[in-house]
Amino acid sequence: MTEVYNVVLNGRVIPGWDHEEVRDNLAVLFKITPEKTERFLSGNAITIKKNIDHKKGLMLMRLLEESGADCKLTRQDGSIPGLPVADKKDAPECSVCGIVQPNHANHMTDKPYPNSVARPSRPSQHAYQNDLSQYVDKNRQRYMELFARFDENEGAYAISWNWPAFFLTAWWFFYRKLYVWALVSIGAGILVSALAPILTLPFHIGIGVSANFLYYRHAKKKIHKLRIESPTGDIGPTLSEEGGVTYKVPACIALALMVLIFLAVVIPKLMNSGAETTLWKIDTNAVLRPTFHTTEGIYEAGSAYVICLPEAGGTMLVTAHHLFGPVGGFERTYPWDEVPGLIRKVSARSIGASFLQVETSDVLPIFGAHAFDEHGAGHDLAVFPLADDDPEVPVLPLAERLPRRLEKIWMLAQVLNKNSEKMLYPAC
Repeated sequence: MTEVYNVVLNGRVIPGWDHEEVRDNLAVLFKITPEKTERFLSGNAITIKKNIDHKKGLMLMRLLEESGADCKLTRQDGSIPGLPVADKKDAPECSVCGIVQPNHANHMTDKPYPNSVARPSRPSQHAYQNDLSQYVDKNRQRYMELFARFDENEGAYAISWNWPAFFLTAWWFFYRKLYVWALVSIGAGILVSALAPILTLPFHIGIGVSANFLYYRHAKKKIHKLRIESPTGDIGPTLSEEGGVTYKVPACIALALMVLIFLAVVIPKLMNSGAETTLWKIDTNAVLRPTFHTTEGIYEAGSAYVICLPEAGGTMLVTAHHLFGPVGGFERTYPWDEVPGLIRKVSARSIGASFLQVETSDVLPIFGAHAFDEHGAGHDLAVFPLADDDPEVPVLPLAERLPRRLEKIWMLAQVLNKNSEKMLYPAC
């Protein structure tokens, strides 16, 4: 039966490594938050993997030690393999795997570090700078100078400025392959624009002063992840591929946005093109100027139209209910149930041809009718049945259905202070 082992973290960092850096490295390795890795470096031994074979145990130890964490391999009973438990105090301990052996040089056949039995030390400053430089690629000299300021501050934030990030925000993040931050900046930008537009400039300033540090942290974590995932430790070919800049992603996103904008503009126009052509063929003589003969006097205001609704009694003169108020010249606003007692007669003549007119003294009360408000104009209606089913004025054809979403609605009327010959205006 194959013997299995446990991988144990000794609760401390390897000499030469920084505590916070090791904490962050373990967070990347285990895919947890840095705060949760503190217990691995608390000074107490913790078993992180049980019942693992010798080869896989050594591979896991290599990843841990590449992260700067001190660890060892033990038997299931907690003893260190290689010698009887009683003898282990007198035997040397391997600095690579923690196994106690009387003849250390021959005890390992699967050495995680060929040609060396020493624990991995922290990457040299030269190697670190070389990796960062290769990862940045474009404008590397400028960014290496900025990153040096963060290094001098022990990896903490230091004030800096990035003009491209200030102006381009998400596009700069996409360009530098910081995709998560790109999406975050887009979401934050939308919220700022919608809820507090006055904060737009401070938002861009915040991006400008933080972009370099976010890039620095991202590059360090990416390089470390590549190091612990590389079986040979040679990450040079991968650095250029994972780092650098990309034109493809911003270009694709820009193209997608252009397509969406194009569709948002063109599709409604295509949907409305037929309706617009039909509306422009409507006889503008169908726009009437109504005169209301009331108990309060004679008032002329607004526009009116003749429509035909056979199921409702034939032809009718329709206008807006809000005309029976201060807008129409009245001293007060009349509710819908008072309109029949107010009206004695209504006459209406065509704006385009004054000899075309209709007249009626009938009122059809519209329950709940009132002036338009913040909820819309659906109840702003007054109706007067006509006795003549074949009036002289043109009958305004009504739509056969309600408007679709994004479909344009037209207003047929004579607007004050506008071109008197124009009768058709887009309402929304």
